[in-house]
Parts: sequence; structure tokens; C-alpha cells
Amino acid sequence: MKVSWEDIPRGTYQITVTGAGPNGTPVHKRVLSIFATDPFVGVLQPNGGEELYAGTIYPIQWELTLVDSVKLEYSTDNGENWILVSNGTAPRSAAAVHPKNRLQASAGAGLESMATQYDWLVPNTISDECLVRISDKTNPAVSDTSDAVFSIIAPPAAQWRLQDTPSDSALYSVSVVDTSVAWAAGAGGVVLRTLNGGNSWTQVSSPGGDVYSIYALNQSRIFAAVNEPGSARIRRSFNGGSSWFTAYESTNAGAFINAVIMFDNINGYAVGDPLNGQWTLLRSTNGGVSWVAAATLPQNGSEAGWNNSMSWAGAQNGWFGTSNNRVYRTTNGGLNWSFGSTATQNTYAVSFATDLLGMAGGEGTDLTLDGGANWDASIGQLPADALGGAGLDLDPGAPRWYFTSGSSIYRTDDQGENFTLDFSQSDNLNHLDMKVIEIDGLPWICGFAVGENGRIAKYMELITFTGISDNAGEIPREFSLRQNYPNPFNPATTISFSLPVQAEVTLKIVNLLGQEVRTLADGAKAAGKYDIVWDGRSASGAPVASGVYFYHFEAQGKDGREFRDVRKMLLLK
Repeated sequence: MKVSWEDIPRGTYQITVTGAGPNGTPVHKRVLSIFATDPFVGVLQPNGGEELYAGTIYPIQWELTLVDSVKLEYSTDNGENWILVSNGTAPRSAAAVHPKNRLQASAGAGLESMATQYDWLVPNTISDECLVRISDKTNPAVSDTSDAVFSIIAPPAAQWRLQDTPSDSALYSVSVVDTSVAWAAGAGGVVLRTLNGGNSWTQVSSPGGDVYSIYALNQSRIFAAVNEPGSARIRRSFNGGSSWFTAYESTNAGAFINAVIMFDNINGYAVGDPLNGQWTLLRSTNGGVSWVAAATLPQNGSEAGWNNSMSWAGAQNGWFGTSNNRVYRTTNGGLNWSFGSTATQNTYAVSFATDLLGMAGGEGTDLTLDGGANWDASIGQLPADALGGAGLDLDPGAPRWYFTSGSSIYRTDDQGENFTLDFSQSDNLNHLDMKVIEIDGLPWICGFAVGENGRIAKYMELITFTGISDNAGEIPREFSLRQNYPNPFNPATTISFSLPVQAEVTLKIVNLLGQEVRTLADGAKAAGKYDIVWDGRSASGAPVASGVYFYHFEAQGKDGREFRDVRKMLLLK
């Protein structure tokens, strides 16, 4: 049987076939489903009315049938001019599909439309007349455009903002849950909670004593390190601070719990000052209900710890600071500990952005690139002691640290080479906590800092991707690729290139064996001068070894011109 059609709408049709059987047997009947279509693409999003933040990643989504590869373009002037995003994007499912379901789909659904997507770096061109156009790479007549215009808007300004609080007690510790929920605690057992992002804070019941460290799992479950003369306790609440229960207590002279953390709802770790020549190292495996000895670690001399000086990267790699030019480290979840020596005697704040990259702050600042085995003090220094610190690993592999120092907060984006003043006010700050939190599919930095006289400040920043920066100035006359600077380098270097016209650009790092290490640029770029930073990491985010590397640059100009160049660089650690 042959079925043909002309000018019918695309869709699924049922065909019923009937016929009488031989020798008077009953009529046979079969119902067939046929999906009728020509090659087709259709824009799903952005399809009109959306507001996209410049510098963020947005998933362009479309559906297609009988199309193998598409061309993606966007316009910022309602379609007058089009800028290439990608010329040859193969379909990639917009949703996770179980492998077994994929097999069934390929066997049965055949020509049904598939929703696909492309993660688009939204350009820094502010406009309310934007469109996306998607077309079949081999047949431009098969195309679709956003039904209506959408907008590209500037991201909100990153800022610290002071908060009103119901207490003027000194605050020693803060714990961020998300952009709405955070907890703060301090002198006299004061514990504060916000459920609306700091617009208001409420004082809950006191766990007693002075709270030097607090950790919150959510708006209800919190853990507090409570210290007072003759007693050190871990107190927990499961009802938002309405009542407190003692999970651990030591009445030994000199007992002091410095920090407590929960890795998940079940497992946690705490560190306290040494007792009888041994550090107090505690573990919970029952949701913080009880705490037991986790390991033995002899005290060296008269060393002690500092509240909130503990940092973890996952549940296996942890560190804590001391008063003895040491930062202790574990790589197996706190079962065994070793130490790295620091130039700073008192390390009040230890903060790791990854399991390898960390900074120790106190009377000075030290940097480690190997997980705390070795520390380097030949970096920039803060104007006053650093009491609190937080490290973040911002995609794509760009670490950042914040430190409280006096009444100010300082930030470094270059592993401590330079510290810039990020915020300042009148009261000394004791601690801060920062997290990367996703809101409506976009990554935000959310943080709180606390200090004397009940001082609380909140920080919010939408993370934008600025690894490639467009240099202002006249359009270059020629293609060019410059030697990276610095060279040799450690840990990061900048590669610069120029485009006289819009071009498809690729910039890749390869090793001596010719193996690709990292792709730094792949897609359309407008005419201009660009700088891109390579942080010495592979595509998986792991630091690469010292040695010789090459960067391969290719540009296919819109006017037909092509440019290729390869240069060598040296990473020295």
C-alpha cells in the first residue's frame, strides 16, 4: 500500500484499512498511525517577552523534524541584522531521557518532533528588540524565528547591604541556607533567624552560654557550638530554635568547641580545642543527635584552635586553623589528619574554593595550590587581621575569596595577588558565609557577614560569565593572536586576539602530545579585541601539570577570510 498527500497540516493521522477475508471470513480491520511532515524547525524559547540577563547562560530551545543540524542566529534590532551564534548545531535533547525510552522512541516514534537546546552565552548588548532565528544548516528555507521580541537587560548591581537586627550583641558566626534563610549567633547566647532574605530578623530562644559557631541545615534544623566557663556543648534544635537539646558536652577544663558542620542530614563533623594533649575531633552519623570521637590527633605544644576556622570541600577534604603556624588537613573525612606549615602563627579563617585551592587568613594571608600540604605567604596582604573567610569556585573554574578584616570586607579574584575593598562600615566584622545558589536557573552568590553591635550585612550577585572580555576601541584592521602574558605563568595567563570582522572563533589549549586540554572559545564573535584568561585547569576543572602547552587559534571571517596561528606557553609551578 502506498500513501501520498499534498498540502496537509503536519501532524499525526490515522488510516483505517478494511477488507473482507477469503471464502466469507469476517472483515479484517487495521488502524495505522502516520506522522506527516516536511522538514521542520520551531523556536520554543526565547519566543517573545522574556528578559535575559547579559552575560548569563540561557538555553535556546527548539523542536525539529527531519533536520540533522541547525544554524543559530540572534538579532538585537528586530531582525534588521543577524549575528551568528552557531553554524552547525546537532540536536541535543532538552530533557533527560532514560536509555531504554530512547530505544523505544527510535523504534516507534520515528519522525515525531524532538525538543533540543543550545546553552547560549547572552551577549552584553542591551536591547528590547531581540529575536532568535533557527534554520536548517543545509536548507535555509526551513527556519523559524521568535514569535515576538525579547529583551537583553543589564544584570543587577552586586552589592552589600546593611540589615536591621533586633539585637546589639556581638555576633560571632553566621550560616547561609539559601537566599531566604540564614542564621546568626553570638555573645550571650543570642540566635537570630531570617526567613525573608534579611529583610527582617527574629531572635529565637537561647541555647545558653556564648555561641561561637552555628550551622543550619534549613529553617528548622540548626546546630550551635556553645561555650561558657566550665562547659563546651554542641546544642541542636529541630524546631527553628523554639527549644534546644544537648547533643554533646564536655566539662573538662579548657574545653571549647570551635566549629560544627553537617555534610548532609545524617553526617557531621566538629572540632574543638585540645584536651589532655589530644585535639577534640567529633563525628555524628545520626543526624547530629549524638557526637563521638572521630580521630586522634596529638596536640603540638600549647596550640589551640579558633572558632569558625574549619573549612570543608565535600565530605572528605577538610581543614582547620590553629595558633601554631599550622593548618591541619584531612583527605579521608576526618579519620586521619596531617598539617601544612603557614607563615601566619594564628590562622583565624581557613577557606577553600576547591579541594586544592585554599587561603588561610589571620595575622597574615597564605595560599595553597595543593590542598594544604604547602602554603605560600608571598601574596598580597590585608590591612588588618582576617577573622572570617569564604572561598567560592565560580564557573568556569574561577575561584574567588572574601575576607573580613576590621570593619571591612576584602575580595580577591586572583588567588591573593591583589585584594580589593568590597565593603566597609563602622563595626568590626567577625565572620561571613557565602554560597552559590541557583534562582530560576541562574547562579547567584548569596552571603552574610556579622560582627560587633549586632551588625549584619547581606551580599547578592548574579554570576555572569566574563572570561572573554571585549576591549573597547576601534575595530582592528587585521586578524592577530598575541603571545600570552605572563609567560611563563602560574597559575593563570591571558591570551589576546583581534578580529577585524565578525568571525567564527575557536581557541584551544593542547599539550605536548597534541591532546586537547581545554576549549576557551568556540563560536561567533563580533569584530573587536578580546582577552581570555586560562586558569591552568583542564576541561574537567582539574589543575594541569607544569610544562609546555600550545594554544591553537582559528577564525573564519564573515567576509571569507581565514586566520590560523599557534603559540607556545610555559606553566611553572
